[in-house]
Amino acid sequence: MKIYVVRHGVPVDGLTAEIRSDAERPLSERGIVETNMVASALKTLGARPDPIVSSPLVRACQTADIFQEHLEGERLLSGSLAPGGAPDEVFSFLSKYEDRAEIMVVGHEPDVGDLVSALVGGSKQFCMPFKKGAVCCIEVADIPPVLSGGIVWMLNPAVIGAFFQVKQP
Repeated sequence: MKIYVVRHGVPVDGLTAEIRSDAERPLSERGIVETNMVASALKTLGARPDPIVSSPLVRACQTADIFQEHLEGERLLSGSLAPGGAPDEVFSFLSKYEDRAEIMVVGHEPDVGDLVSALVGGSKQFCMPFKKGAVCCIEVADIPPVLSGGIVWMLNPAVIGAFFQVKQP
C-alpha cells in the first residue's frame, strides 16, 4: 500500500476579525496555487489515493479538497490528524482502509514528520521535516506497519515548480 503524507499548503498569516483562531486559518493565495500545482503533479505521476483524509483544521481541509479535485478519492476527516495527533491514532483510523492500494493523509508539522518516522520504523530522533505543501510517498505492507515501510519519494512545491518550470507565486 502507498501512503501519501501531505503537509497542508501555505496558510494566511495571523488572525483577523474573521479568522479568530489558528484552526480557522485558510490557505493563502500562494497556498492554493502551490497545492493545485502539487496535486496536478501527483495526477501526472499516476497517484490514485482513496480515501483522502485530512485534519479538521481549515487549511488542511482546503488542501485535501484541492487534492480531491485532481485525484477524485473519497474525502474524509479525522481528528487523529489534528495538531498533536499521535501516529498510533492515525493508524487506528486508517486500519479500516488497509484493503486500499493508496491512501492520502493531510496534516500538520511536526505530526506529519512523526507519522513518516513511525511508518519507516524510525524513532522520535528521526525527524522528516516537511515544507508546507510537501508530499512524501511511503510503501507499507500493513497498517499499522509490522515491518518498516520505505520512502518512495518526497516532493515539495519548489521542486515540482522547478521540474515543471512553473514560476512560484
